[in-house]
Amino acid sequence: MVWVPLKNGDGQVVKDIKLKSPEGKTYTVTGTSRKGINKYSISMKSADGSTRSVMNYQIMKKKSDPNHEPWSVVGGFHSPEKLAKLFNKKKVDPDANKPRPQRKSFWAQKNSPDSHSGKQKAKLMATEPEKYKKFEEVYHAAMAEGPKDAAGKDLFVKKIAKQKGISYKDASAVAAVAGRKRMGAAKFNAKAAAGRKAAARAKAAGKIYKG
Repeated sequence: MVWVPLKNGDGQVVKDIKLKSPEGKTYTVTGTSRKGINKYSISMKSADGSTRSVMNYQIMKKKSDPNHEPWSVVGGFHSPEKLAKLFNKKKVDPDANKPRPQRKSFWAQKNSPDSHSGKQKAKLMATEPEKYKKFEEVYHAAMAEGPKDAAGKDLFVKKIAKQKGISYKDASAVAAVAGRKRMGAAKFNAKAAAGRKAAARAKAAGKIYKG
């Protein structure tokens, strides 16, 4: 999906969204294509059959360039429910039309610290701590307890083991140290204990705990 701040609003510019150019011509979005980090090509078609492709940064509102003329959305953006249906998502994200840093779903993702998203979260928390304070708990919970594989092993710990060339057991220790440092020992230990209890209940029921 392509979130773009336009002249009269901001949201996901995707298929079937109508956009008006600064010249006054209206187009219907027919598709989008990712070209890089935060770079998307938007394909459009007008009522007279003519087509056009623009990059998201060409049509967006820019605070740094007051002379740039942004495009407008015609008729509004899709609802979160329609976006979920359009992209075959089972779960509706109520924050879908908010900027990425303001979505709870973004903070709930378990990203590696050296990934683009991981670095983005770290920078946001460091430069604007008060603004993103409400997402701290969501972020720490995601980092402390992530998804498991079919055998019940933590995928994040497995990734650490592979990157560092160490055993899963040793990687678990590395993750635990990092978790305690981020969350504080008391909070981390409480979450770890809750996870162990959940795993024990799953085992007693003959199931595999997957987080």
